[in-house]
Amino acid sequence: MGREMAARSRGRAPISKENGGVTAGQAKILKAYLRSHKKEEFEGASTRKPPASAVSLHAATSEGGYQAMDASQFPAPRFPTTLASFVLVFAMDEEWRTGDGISYSKMNMQPLVDKLRSADMIIRETESSDRQRLYAMVSISEKRQRQVAEIMGDHDLLYLRLKKQDDEENEVKNGGGGTVFKNHLSHLYEKSSEGTLLSSCQQCQCIEFMLNEGDVRALGPQLVQQEACEPGNTILQQLVRDERIVDFYYLHHPEKKQWLVSNWANSYLLKQPIEDVREYLGEEICMYVAWAGYVVTMLWVPAATGIFMLIMQFVAIGQSGSVDNPFMPLYATFIAVWAIMFNSGWQRLELTYQYEWGLTEWEQPDTDRREVVQNPRTYKGV
Repeated sequence: MGREMAARSRGRAPISKENGGVTAGQAKILKAYLRSHKKEEFEGASTRKPPASAVSLHAATSEGGYQAMDASQFPAPRFPTTLASFVLVFAMDEEWRTGDGISYSKMNMQPLVDKLRSADMIIRETESSDRQRLYAMVSISEKRQRQVAEIMGDHDLLYLRLKKQDDEENEVKNGGGGTVFKNHLSHLYEKSSEGTLLSSCQQCQCIEFMLNEGDVRALGPQLVQQEACEPGNTILQQLVRDERIVDFYYLHHPEKKQWLVSNWANSYLLKQPIEDVREYLGEEICMYVAWAGYVVTMLWVPAATGIFMLIMQFVAIGQSGSVDNPFMPLYATFIAVWAIMFNSGWQRLELTYQYEWGLTEWEQPDTDRREVVQNPRTYKGV
């Protein structure tokens, strides 16, 4: 009672346990503060005047002093170089170029592009400089790449090389050899020289596999029904045959292409970068490249001895008037031995590449050529 009387005598509200030890005046101030902050929170505006520093900062920002406001100050969007592109070429008619009238070329193109996008494919469209062609560059995400790569592995169409050691420096079984891709073992495969798990060539192979409906599990876009394709034609070949597209091809990887031009195409004395060629062009083409390089290298030996034999023949002509000389039997024996070593050396090298690239069980498919299949005079005895 004494404490309440003293509070009333000083003009203050009494403090009680019901209001948590807060006076009535303090409670009124607290309610007003909470009410104003709730209003700011929900209405998104403050009735309080902003400080002068905030006004000056807003002015500087609006003038572009702190924030890039001009479009030229923003970096141009760039497509990630880790994703390769498969190109579909469409023809453009006059109505498409001018925008007047109905464009049947665009009406032909749009359903195909819509199907590609519905299949979770990334599409970029660009026109040629003369506006005669439209290029649709098709890419797929890394997640889709791994899904399709595993399905292609079931068909023995895609191989990756195993690491010799895992991330914990443990030996990997069959390390260094090629094997079919399994998504749950992706951490055990070597990355390509382009910095990605699948090289640009392998990514394009996955896209082509989807476009041609190689397996229903790949969930391709179904551009054309398989039953509608002529014998011997894939879906992409049928689209060209029906004149719905002009052409299709893999798009070059600019950095890798330039590296190969400098270190392979324009280099005559250096050793061929076989692994880089394999990643960029595929195993089948690279096997031919390896064979061509092996032949050229091995031919240096008979070429050098042949020059020596030519000199000896000129000497023999000057002495006896005949090309016969004592080195001819030795040269013939040498060439016979060289031919045996040439064949055995290529067999060893071929087996090595087949093991490293996962081609030990690969065989050239024994199928009829498309030109023969589609010719009624040459196919199946017709």
